[in-house]
Amino acid sequence: MNVKRANGRQDSISLSQMALYCGVSEKTVEGWIEKGVLNGQCVGNGALRVQRRDAARFLIHNNYSVPYDILGAPSYRVQVVHDDPVILQRLAGIVAGHDETVLTAVCQTADFARMKIVNFLPDMLIVKASMLPRAVCGVVEEEEYRALRIVSVGRPDTERAPLCEDWIDEEADVGSLSRKIGALLPAPRGAK
Repeated sequence: MNVKRANGRQDSISLSQMALYCGVSEKTVEGWIEKGVLNGQCVGNGALRVQRRDAARFLIHNNYSVPYDILGAPSYRVQVVHDDPVILQRLAGIVAGHDETVLTAVCQTADFARMKIVNFLPDMLIVKASMLPRAVCGVVEEEEYRALRIVSVGRPDTERAPLCEDWIDEEADVGSLSRKIGALLPAPRGAK
């Protein structure tokens, strides 16, 4: 069982809230905690709760929608799309390491990325240039996604360039990628 002791309730949600977000029963959520699939914590009265960050990670990893209120404060959401798993994980790691309030979702196919955009509602999409047309086809034209910031991994062709706010070179070293992505993301909380 993956359970820790905790003091407060503000940074966590109840099992019933988690069950509601996933469309399952509380027993199912308890089962996930017992199996170690989801981290749980025991509060003062012995009740099990789930840390908001753990809940958000679980929801993203298992392709559930992540409610904006789950982190207790607005969070910046970045979706990374690339068909090379090494580059995908490198980019996602850089984004996740930028600030703990940034939620990151990853996708290896353009079709899955398009579906994920609708559920995850990212603020920024970092997508391989060649996957850009299929990943955003029919989505960016909708009103609710017009503010989506799109960053191409690799220089986009002239037809797709207007969709992109910027582009990053996937061949760059990790330090250069980190600086470039850091410049595109909002400043971390508490940074001056």
